Amino acid sequence: MEIKKLFCILVKRIIMNKKQVGAKAILETLTEDGFFDNEWIDEHKFRPRYLNAVSKLDEDTTTFGMLFELAEKISKDVIRENIDRTMGDLIKKGLVESVDSDSDEPTYKLNINKNE
Repeated sequence: MEIKKLFCILVKRIIMNKKQVGAKAILETLTEDGFFDNEWIDEHKFRPRYLNAVSKLDEDTTTFGMLFELAEKISKDVIRENIDRTMGDLIKKGLVESVDSDSDEPTYKLNINKNE
């Protein structure tokens, strides 16, 4: 009985590591490919968000494709936040103006009246 219990624990640990191994592989690939060298993506924002989101996934149904899609979604969120922050700073400085548009996306124009 003792050996069977230990075997079950070992199998569970191996299975639990499946999504962690996949997430680590994705993070290593992104790093090696220079993904975090992009000025719009902050590794210190992306990495903890990604690992936190992965930890909440169901081990039995998680696929490598799901891990990749999650990385893509989080990277888009981080990039959007950084762009929004940059545009907000430019608006505060008066260099850019926010304008109304028909789309749901924010639209901006250069403030040509700004004299500095």
